[in-house]
Amino acid sequence: MNSRLFGIFAFCALATGAASLLNEAVAALKRGDNISAEKKLRAEIAARPAEAEAWSFLGVSLDNQKKFSEAEAAHRKALALAPRSNSVLDKLATHQLTMGDPAAARKTFAQALAIIPNDGYANLQLATLALKEKKGAEALTYLNRLSPEQRSAPDVVIDRVMALELSGDHAAAIQAEARFQKTANADTLYSLAYAWDALGRPMETLRILARAAELAPTRPDIQKSFAASAANLGQYGPALAAWDRYVKLAPTDDAARRERGFAAIHVNQREAGIAELRWYTGRHPDDAAGWYELAIGESSLDPTAGMPDFDRAIQLKPDFAAALSSRGALRYRDGKPERALPDLERAVKIDPANAMAQYRLGQVYQALDRLQDALVHYRRAAELAPNDYQAQFHLANALAEAGQTAESDRLLERIRNWPARTSAPNPDLVDTK
Repeated sequence: MNSRLFGIFAFCALATGAASLLNEAVAALKRGDNISAEKKLRAEIAARPAEAEAWSFLGVSLDNQKKFSEAEAAHRKALALAPRSNSVLDKLATHQLTMGDPAAARKTFAQALAIIPNDGYANLQLATLALKEKKGAEALTYLNRLSPEQRSAPDVVIDRVMALELSGDHAAAIQAEARFQKTANADTLYSLAYAWDALGRPMETLRILARAAELAPTRPDIQKSFAASAANLGQYGPALAAWDRYVKLAPTDDAARRERGFAAIHVNQREAGIAELRWYTGRHPDDAAGWYELAIGESSLDPTAGMPDFDRAIQLKPDFAAALSSRGALRYRDGKPERALPDLERAVKIDPANAMAQYRLGQVYQALDRLQDALVHYRRAAELAPNDYQAQFHLANALAEAGQTAESDRLLERIRNWPARTSAPNPDLVDTK
């Protein structure tokens, strides 16, 4: 049984024949036969109307059938009959979660813990609620109360990793993850990658997906997730290899072929990538992303060749910030900063968190002798990309030009010892989508 449901069916089963209907109903619930369970539970209640567990499990069967108002009445009847039953309280709290009332559920689970502090089901659910609220230390409190059996369950181990990370103990989170990886299969690793992604940790997500992809080379969902994650981090070599594997598994996914072509462009397989993207735009002429990616590829060979395709992408999707940013960059490179300015101002307005667009707009303002405006956007780019040498260096230079030499010197000193970038990407060809 999934550890999320651990304990929900725990109750004091009577050893007499009088409890046979109740036991049969619980067995029906476990196998998903809610209609049979409801019939047996109603028969049990007719014979023994004061049986709290029968009312409580009736509430479960009704919840599973989405008969929520009837379920509420059944759970409340059970609680009235057995107000200090953990089993009854746990099932009522689960009903409250189903009804979208986590605050009420939290209160009810707390009542259960006040009676039995090591109630496994209540502790697990409260840990889950704490994780949803990004309260790592609180989640650990509940997870530490679980039995050894529950703690070893894969989803609970994943919860512990996330709780450690949220509590600020990254080293312990990585150690727990490393132990977990030794025995984890592709499914559980995929779940762990999803959890890392939810925390906004792309490198950890990619690392786990890489292992999952290795373990399950024929799983299209894992290969696709790995390819997309790698591309999002600019790791186009692994992305291209994963897209190749995925396309073989899902040859009718045209969007995957588009992304494979885009990845190929970034690893200097430009002709092959451009051919793939031309094929795609021929089949999907209304997809702005296809024209944008084709424009990037064509511009990598000839800065002017991609302009019509950028125009097409923006015509199809006027708020396409990445396309506006890239078209503005090409116009700037062509010595036309005044023509680049509207595109870049619009791109930054649409997507103010795009560091590249902020940086490019700073360049244009500086070229137009609007240094103070340039500084605003250079600063923003540096804030958004604190480890990007290019963003930091241009901010330092602009500060020096503005006479703010002390700040410029401090910034240059900070980045002076950074490792040299051996293959810095062309800023006109790298962007976010």
